[in-house]
Amino acid sequence: MSQICKDTNDWYRRKRVEKTINDSKEAIILTEFIFMILLPLISLFGLINNFLIIYTISIKDTQEHLKANHYKYIRITSFFNIFILIINFLNWIYDCQTNSGIYCSSIRHFVVSQYFQIIFGEFFSSVFRLASNFSYVGFSINRMSLVGNDHGKFIQYFSNVSVAKYTIICMLISVILSIAKIFHYQVNYANVFDLNTEPQYPVLFDRNYNNVNRPNFETLSRLINISNTIADLTNSLVFILLNLILDICLVIKLKKTLAERMNVDKKKNDEII
Repeated sequence: MSQICKDTNDWYRRKRVEKTINDSKEAIILTEFIFMILLPLISLFGLINNFLIIYTISIKDTQEHLKANHYKYIRITSFFNIFILIINFLNWIYDCQTNSGIYCSSIRHFVVSQYFQIIFGEFFSSVFRLASNFSYVGFSINRMSLVGNDHGKFIQYFSNVSVAKYTIICMLISVILSIAKIFHYQVNYANVFDLNTEPQYPVLFDRNYNNVNRPNFETLSRLINISNTIADLTNSLVFILLNLILDICLVIKLKKTLAERMNVDKKKNDEII
C-alpha cells in the first residue's frame, strides 16, 4: 500500500513539474511574441526621433549655433541608428519563434530572405551598431571637453580630431569586428537539416551537417564562434562599461567645475561686501 502511495505521489510530482515547465515555455513564447509585435512600433518611433534630430541640427537657422564637434557626432549617431532601426523594422521577413511559437515567417525559407538575414540582419546590423556606439563615445568625450578648462592631454587631442577621420576609422574597425557575421550563417538551399535534425533558415555554420566532413571544420567553427562572440560582447558589454565610465568621469568633472565656480563667486561676493 505504501508503495502505491509513493508511486502516486511521484506521478503527481512529475505532472506538476511538467505543468510548470509547459507554463514557463508558454510564458516565454507569449513574451517573445509581444516583443516581436512591439519592435516595429518602437523602431518607427525611433526612426521619427532620429530624423527629427538630424533635421534640427541640419536646418539653416541652427547651423550657426550647432557647429561644434559633439553635434556632428550626434548627427552621425542618428544616421547609424536609422539604418539599424530600418533593419529591425524588417525583421518580420525572417523572424520565427522556436518551440512551435505563435509567429513564424512563411517566407523565411526563401533564398532572398535568408540572404537578407545574413547580410543585413547579421552583418550590417552589427556594423551599424558598432559604428553608432563608437560615434556616441566620440560625442561623450567631446562633451567632456566643454566642461571646465582643465582637460587632460587625451581629451584635448581627441577634441581636435577630425570627425570624418574618426568615423572612417571606426567604420573600418566595425567591419573587421563584424566580418564573422557573414560566415556565422549559411543559406539553406535544399531544406538541409542541422545537427539537431531541425530545419533552419539560414543554418548555423557549426550546425550544418554538410560542413562536418570539411577539412579543419572544428577550427573554422571555433574561429567563427569566437569572432562572433567578440563582436557581440563589444557591442553590448564593452560599450556599456565604457559609456558608464565616461558618464561617471563627466559627473565628477562637472561637480569639480561647479565647486570651483562657487568658490570664485564666493570670493567675488566677499570683495563686493
